[in-house]
Amino acid sequence: MASAPGSCGELVQGKIEGQNFHITCPIDLYSRARVEIQRSKEIVYPAGKPKAREAMRKTLDLFDGKNWGGRLEIFSDIPIAKGMASSTADIAAASLATALALGKEVAPDHISSIALSIEPTDGIMYEGIVLYDHLKRGLVEKLGLSPPVSIIILEPEERLETMVYNNGRPAYGEVEELLFERAVEIIRKGLKERDGQAIGQVATMSATINQKYLAKPLFEPVLNLAQVRGALGVNVAHSGTVMGILCDPEKTETAELLTDLYHLLPPGVKVRWKKLVGGGARVGW
Repeated sequence: MASAPGSCGELVQGKIEGQNFHITCPIDLYSRARVEIQRSKEIVYPAGKPKAREAMRKTLDLFDGKNWGGRLEIFSDIPIAKGMASSTADIAAASLATALALGKEVAPDHISSIALSIEPTDGIMYEGIVLYDHLKRGLVEKLGLSPPVSIIILEPEERLETMVYNNGRPAYGEVEELLFERAVEIIRKGLKERDGQAIGQVATMSATINQKYLAKPLFEPVLNLAQVRGALGVNVAHSGTVMGILCDPEKTETAELLTDLYHLLPPGVKVRWKKLVGGGARVGW
């Protein structure tokens, strides 16, 4: 059995000197995988999980298991097609579970390569918070561990497939690229100093830029509430539909903020209370 976390969108996503990147936002929602190896090329897998099946196949091939197959089970509590890394978490968990069933170890770099060969992917297979090229390069930089940050996740009914969005990805301007470069500098320093305010600052900046490319209808009123109630900032799924409100567990007026959201949000928007956690596929449930 292996597991991997989902995400609440990204803390930052953009482009610097022509390279696409995002900064991961792993949360405590997980995809879990169980694999049984059999002497057959066939892989039996859950309906709706072809990417996880492909990850199992590619991991078998990595360890010279082209003539092997088996059974793959996926148990996930991550919403699908919302920008929460559900497919990446499935892929990472399936790959690690396959390696474990073979008695092997698979490094995050190998999981990343497998995931990128399947689709544009999130960097949640790496521990901590990372800078990651979700289209080509993979890991760019390990940035550090997050300070205590809670996230109020706003999940609308609307869905958006990441693959569809990335086929028409934004053409960021020169000024925006300079802002992204500055954002990376701020969050690098913020993580080193365990400064949640810095994380909220850059997440809000990136989310604001993203309104030009994939607008969230509730962005302005949610941002206003977050500021009034002392939240650290807001973040979004830059290629999805969810929003997050980043909260300091000790300073944000959380109860009041949740009450405000109850009156603001239209029917159908789910509210989840989660934590920013370290990324990384891991052994066990």
